Amino acid sequence: MEQIHVGQEKIPLLWVEPITLYEADLILNQGIEDFDVLVGSSHFSIIDPCRS
Repeated sequence: MEQIHVGQEKIPLLWVEPITLYEADLILNQGIEDFDVLVGSSHFSIIDPCRS
């Protein structure tokens, strides 16, 4: 978890990225490492709302 600083306060920041059904299935059945490989080899950004 990351934090951002606002004045004297530290605010925890949790990143949430939408994934496709295929990506969810990949993570559940083969693990996060295989998902990381898929994301690293893709020409789309994981945060691109137009990817499918």
